[in-house]
Amino acid sequence: MSEWPEPHRLIVVDDDTVLRPVFEASADDLYALVVKNLAYLGRFLDFANAEYSLADAATYLQQSRQNWGRSREQAYAIIHEGELGGVAGLHHFGAKNRAVEIGYWLSEHLQGRGIMTRCVMKMTEMAFEHLGVNQVNISADVVNERSRAIAERTGFSFDGVTRQWLVNAAGELADMARYSMLKDEWARWRSEH
Repeated sequence: MSEWPEPHRLIVVDDDTVLRPVFEASADDLYALVVKNLAYLGRFLDFANAEYSLADAATYLQQSRQNWGRSREQAYAIIHEGELGGVAGLHHFGAKNRAVEIGYWLSEHLQGRGIMTRCVMKMTEMAFEHLGVNQVNISADVVNERSRAIAERTGFSFDGVTRQWLVNAAGELADMARYSMLKDEWARWRSEH
């Protein structure tokens, strides 16, 4: 499989949360959300820095539109109770090994409600059942306890740490915790939960 099937335009996570193509969000809303969460996100994500601009948000949305349906990225806006709350996406698709990675971030004020856990479960399901991958991966800064907890709650196996892999907004190199789930493990985990 060299190209992904046509991506879903709307993914219903639960009664309060849906995933929509991120490029359908406005650059103003994305910019405002990132700026509101700059101190929190900047600890883990290199784009969340003092230089982040409205133009950066617009460029990201344009690139997401261009990548849509290709084997590079499927990025979704997390819409919770009608509000843009974050972004989750599938990226780093490997056609030969049939693997993909889930990346995600959520506004700090929405955390602790299980929103991202449910989004990751839905995206994992989509990767295995719609995209036909064999492996789904999650990577997180080793000190990002919330992101790591999501991987662990959703049944992903801890594979180890890649040292000095992540560059944060301060330009510092940080260690990256790696998690994975195989298709047969997902089927087993789902039947038990």
